[in-house]
Amino acid sequence: VPFTEEAPKALQKLAEVDEVAGERVSWGTELRWGRTSVTARVTGVLPCYERIRSHEARPGGRFLNDEDQRLSRRVIFLGPELKDRLFGGAEAIGQTVFLRGVPFTVAGVMVNKLQNSSYGGMDVDKASIPLSTFEGLYGSAPDPVLVYAVNPGVRGKEIEKDVRAALA
Repeated sequence: VPFTEEAPKALQKLAEVDEVAGERVSWGTELRWGRTSVTARVTGVLPCYERIRSHEARPGGRFLNDEDQRLSRRVIFLGPELKDRLFGGAEAIGQTVFLRGVPFTVAGVMVNKLQNSSYGGMDVDKASIPLSTFEGLYGSAPDPVLVYAVNPGVRGKEIEKDVRAALA
């Protein structure tokens, strides 16, 4: 189903849906720290993505927040495997990483998590930046991916038909 800018609002109207976040993706994006350069998937996301996708930060760091989104801050959150590829054993939080030649401050690194499925790659090997910042770098367009969390006690399968109807 092609998503429009109204799609997140349509899902949020469903009583069973707790949170909705659009996700924009850039594949094979160069990230550089010092002399180390790697390519990775970079996602532009909203702060609620942290809860929806279980992106818990390691101690001393944090996920993206509402102020980052509102101010289009150049902050970045790294998956632990991406952090290791880029920084090795060095501390990443507070360091400056260049994404497409633009400086970003590492706000946090995700704790390792068990992930048994994915729709575009494992979370441990990607970076996330505020959606507003992503759109500043890549332009704006409808979100190609929508992720949502259901309220406690509701199973995703139970509302799948309603979700599809809301997006039609």
